[in-house]
Amino acid sequence: MLKNSALLSGISLLVLLSSILYVAYKCYLRDKHALSLLMVFLFGLISRIFVSLFPNLHSWDERFHALSAKNISAPHYFPYLYKSHFINWNNKDWMLETVWIHKPPLLSYLLKLSMLLLGNTAFAVRFPSLLISSFLIIVLYYLAFELFGNRFIAIISAFLLAVNGFIIELSGGLLPTDHFDIFLMCFCTIAVYFLVRNINQRKLSNYILAAVFIALAFSVKLFTSFFVFYLLLFIDVFVSKLSLKEVVKNFSITCFVFLLIVVPTTYLTQLHSNGTFFSSFYQLLEHATKVYDQGGPWYFYLNKIRINYGEGIYVYLILSIVFLYYNRKEPKVVLLITWIAIPIAIFSMSETKMPGYILITAPAFFILYGFISSWILQNYRSKYAQWFIIITIFVMPLRYTIERLKPFTNYIQMYQDHKIYLSKLRALDSKSIVLNDSRSIETMYFSNATSYNYQATGNEIDSLQRIGYKVFKVLDQGAYTIEPY
Repeated sequence: MLKNSALLSGISLLVLLSSILYVAYKCYLRDKHALSLLMVFLFGLISRIFVSLFPNLHSWDERFHALSAKNISAPHYFPYLYKSHFINWNNKDWMLETVWIHKPPLLSYLLKLSMLLLGNTAFAVRFPSLLISSFLIIVLYYLAFELFGNRFIAIISAFLLAVNGFIIELSGGLLPTDHFDIFLMCFCTIAVYFLVRNINQRKLSNYILAAVFIALAFSVKLFTSFFVFYLLLFIDVFVSKLSLKEVVKNFSITCFVFLLIVVPTTYLTQLHSNGTFFSSFYQLLEHATKVYDQGGPWYFYLNKIRINYGEGIYVYLILSIVFLYYNRKEPKVVLLITWIAIPIAIFSMSETKMPGYILITAPAFFILYGFISSWILQNYRSKYAQWFIIITIFVMPLRYTIERLKPFTNYIQMYQDHKIYLSKLRALDSKSIVLNDSRSIETMYFSNATSYNYQATGNEIDSLQRIGYKVFKVLDQGAYTIEPY
């Protein structure tokens, strides 16, 4: 019965998404561009909601981000993993830390706000990411249109972002670096949108708004946001062809507004984290010389882009070089190529490598797909060119979408298992200590107990019981069977 319901819901989801894409296509053919974009947006939103329905928190890194955000409350108005420790603990283990400032706290506050609105659920943790990454579909459409003035390029760019399985999974917290890289990409891309808009609409407000979003990106994940300053200079110098005086003025204004926001917020973060925030900078720099979560060869990211953006990406990158050979005065394409190449080159030199680290390049990949496919269709009207576009722009990306969306997921069984798990947490309160718990972080998120993934000594247990604490141990990790000492 449960398997049949999963099959039925999966088929219904695929029919719904297929219908939405069909309507989007028909609207585009009839020049109803706003309605076409709305359909693409709905596809992206529904897909992101679907993968966000997992009732449990994902192991890496979502559990830690969720718990530290949940613990923002009086008197701890700051992200805490453990508010306090009750047994001897390894102070060098980052999974047992108290103040949680591996990254700036802005996103933690957004997650906390979502929890206040939706409760301490797994969906509440994912809601901000699915919302902003869906909104970015609209932003990317207008960014691509401002850049090239072409509706086809704009809708292809938005479509590829909407259906991209990698970003859908990150929005749902399924992959490491999850919500932080999503917000970093979104804030940086919105900043780039205002810089690109300034090509056609010269207004000081564009630089001010860009600076605000660069500052927001910095307040999510620090230094990667600085790359947008390079894009600012490239756009002003090579695309807009402004005078040196104007370039310096615009760059100075952007930097001033950026610093006006980040200096006081960074100072307050350092102050209220008892001076530990700046020490996280050193840990961040160590990623360049040490392997933390995942390493890889120098071509790690060049290999990953075929998985995350489709095998056709190599052909499109080569074709973009061919295009530039015949159109050397087209700086907008150079902008896209350097937007892709520079972050890949920088992060390829780092010893620690994670696919999400270069997520900032994703919008450039999607716009490049749209531009090159438009160029091909304009210059090569053969059926082979059309089939190449259909396969690389639609078939391959949608195959990855379905693969990562996992439409036949048995959510009913998952929620039943999760309900059983929650029922066993009802015996726990703020005076409960759980030991030998492989789901310790998740246990603390869904209850008010303090939980550890290892044992305590007999003396520690006796001491806790004497002062009124209830100590539990997990006997069966799979069925989550707990009993008191």
